Amino acid sequence: MARRSVSLLPTFLAARLSGTLDEVEAVVAAVEQAGGVTAALETVHPADAKGAVGLEGALRSMRRRVRAVHAALLAIVTLMPERFVGVMPTVLGLRAALSTQRVLVTLREIATRHLAALPTPLGLSARVSA
Repeated sequence: MARRSVSLLPTFLAARLSGTLDEVEAVVAAVEQAGGVTAALETVHPADAKGAVGLEGALRSMRRRVRAVHAALLAIVTLMPERFVGVMPTVLGLRAALSTQRVLVTLREIATRHLAALPTPLGLSARVSA
């Protein structure tokens, strides 16, 4: 029986979201530092920026990224409890635990064998909507 191969993304590219993992991580980190999506809105999507998106589009984009990243981080912390015992499944929590500013890229490398099961933007499995 042929073994199913998993097509791997480059370590820097986000799965099923536009942009790189670093760009997605920057949005989520800004939201975590600001205490919420609305509080981080002007930092992430300045209204006077060239090519600025509308308010609703910016909020929707930010929420989508935060939900996806937090789901992926929770999955990794759950799949690897011995490595992440006591670590909050947030970008800021994992930055401290891993001593890196590139959490998503680092986690994609650490969790390579789980990529087929991990949700976007890290893994290759789409997150199922409730």
